[in-house]
Amino acid sequence: SLAGCAMQFGLVPLFQEAVDFHVSCAATWALPGVWRLPLALVVLFFRLLCQVLAPSTYPEEANRIRRHVMLIAANIVATAASFAAVAIEQLSSARAANSGDLLLALQAVLDGLVTLVGHGCLGTADPEGQLLDALAQQLLASAETAFEPPLLARVMLLLLQLPPGGAADLLRQSFRQLSPEG
Repeated sequence: SLAGCAMQFGLVPLFQEAVDFHVSCAATWALPGVWRLPLALVVLFFRLLCQVLAPSTYPEEANRIRRHVMLIAANIVATAASFAAVAIEQLSSARAANSGDLLLALQAVLDGLVTLVGHGCLGTADPEGQLLDALAQQLLASAETAFEPPLLARVMLLLLQLPPGGAADLLRQSFRQLSPEG
C-alpha cells in the first residue's frame, strides 16, 4: 500500500524534515521576497499524513505504520506549531495578500494534527499535548484566525481529544462572538 511504502522508504520523516526546514527558513528570513512560506509543501505533507494514517485493509500494517508515525509525532507537532506561528504573523501583517491560502494551509495542518491525535500517535498528556494546547491558544488568540469557522471546528476537534487546558475558554469566547445572539 501507499502508506506502507511511504513508511518503508522513510518518506514521511524526510518530508517532515523538508517542511520543517522550509518553515524555519521562512520564519528566519521573514522579509518579503526573500523566502516565501511553502504553503503547498506544508499542505501536501499534512495531507500525506492523513492518508498514511487512514484505515488500512491490513491491521498489522496499520499498527506498524502508527508506530513509525509515533516516532516522529513530536517533530510533526513542533513543525505545525512553527508553521502556525509564521502563518499568524503573516496574516496579521500587511503582506498577507494570500490570506485565503494561509487559512486553507492552517486547516490542512489542523486536519493532520486531529488525525495524529485521533489515531493514538500522540500522547495528549505529554509535552506534545501541551504544545497542541498552546497551538490552539495561539490560533484562538489571533484576531485573524479566532473567528474563522473552519479553523474553529478543527480546533474544537483537537481540543476534544486533549485534557482541559487554557484553550477551551478561548474557544468558547470565539464561538460566542460568532453566534448571532452574541
